[in-house]
Amino acid sequence: MGWIVYTFAKPEAVPQASIYWADGGPRGRHRCPLSWKLEYKRADGQWADVHAKSGYAVEKDTVNTVEFEKVETGAIRLSARLSEKYTTGIYEFEVK
Repeated sequence: MGWIVYTFAKPEAVPQASIYWADGGPRGRHRCPLSWKLEYKRADGQWADVHAKSGYAVEKDTVNTVEFEKVETGAIRLSARLSEKYTTGIYEFEVK
């Protein structure tokens, strides 16, 4: 499992995030992850899953967007289940 955190300067109301995975297949050393999810940091400092309205697509060569019930938070964490054979790369991670 790997993760990255998107931290805001002040709490924001967030309803959506997008990720563009780097996939160098078939000859490259990095691939899209096996799966991924988003979590938000609650006021008590604990991480909690967002309530996704759509699935978490894992497609290469495109932006994968997930919409969720709006959360008020200071940080969003993207957690990904990685392949044992390959690394995973990100071209872009955008939180709206």
